[in-house]
Amino acid sequence: MAQSDGVYVSGPGIKALERKIAAMDKAARGGLQRELEAGLVAGATPIVPKVRVAARANLPRRGGLAAEVAARPMRVEVSHRRDPAVLLIVEGSEAIATNAGRLRHPVFGNLDNWVTQAIRPGWFSEVMQKEAPKVRPDLERAMRRVADKIERA
Repeated sequence: MAQSDGVYVSGPGIKALERKIAAMDKAARGGLQRELEAGLVAGATPIVPKVRVAARANLPRRGGLAAEVAARPMRVEVSHRRDPAVLLIVEGSEAIATNAGRLRHPVFGNLDNWVTQAIRPGWFSEVMQKEAPKVRPDLERAMRRVADKIERA
């Protein structure tokens, strides 16, 4: 299985909602948790095509990396760790390194001779920072729908 790299956006609202959902009975909890996750995923999914465009525009075209990363599977997930978050996952191992401005590759395909190439940093995080305010209202609406159902219960 390929390694996944991602960037996430979190906030106190998701954590508070998850605490309230956890306090409900089992039948209500499952439905509300699924509704919350579906709303958050749907709200953040419009960022995926923007990341593909950014990969094509900012990663090296020679050698095919830009097209390869742009074509990789990307998905939005909701994390349920200590700090719940909405994550954008890019399959592969170099998304985070390339975002930091480093690209490690063999010289002319020679697997015995590798170099680290400096590239323009921030291609991924800049998209996330630019697009987050645009999708935030959709995420907040999804959270509000679930919060309203909790308040009525």
